[in-house]
Amino acid sequence: MENTLKRANIDLIYRTELEAYKNSEPGKAAFKFNLPDIDNRRVTLDGMKGKVVFVDFWFTGCGPCKMFYQKCLKLLEEKYKSRKDIVFVKISVDRSKENWLKSVESGEYTSLSSINLFTDGLGSSHDIIKFYKVRGYPWPVLIDKKGRIVRPKRIIDLKTRWNLNK
Repeated sequence: MENTLKRANIDLIYRTELEAYKNSEPGKAAFKFNLPDIDNRRVTLDGMKGKVVFVDFWFTGCGPCKMFYQKCLKLLEEKYKSRKDIVFVKISVDRSKENWLKSVESGEYTSLSSINLFTDGLGSSHDIIKFYKVRGYPWPVLIDKKGRIVRPKRIIDLKTRWNLNK
């Protein structure tokens, strides 16, 4: 009986992971978001067509998010800052707009040169989070110039295999 329960749990975990992968599968159309920026203007993925879009999901107080930005994304932003065909989009799942704005201004999780977006206070209940089945942070996603997912969501995959020149 115990082995049957363990096997059922393993099967459930496997199915959950498989579903998550399907939504972040390379070549699949990316989620068409419409989110407010720090000036409360609506920003859409459609408005970035023809550009490579690096999306990073994060939240205030997330140690790994802070480290990922400081040790990795900050360097990438600097490296590609002259490229008009590459944009960095940081989407916060903070529920408090005030906390989100303070974190953006602090420069610990993102920069003002990035496109900083807010999930309208819905946090992890927002449809974009459900679409990508985000289960941990940071959660990076790379989108090509045609609006398709290029790389899976895991940080290690991006560190070892990204190619922003596509």
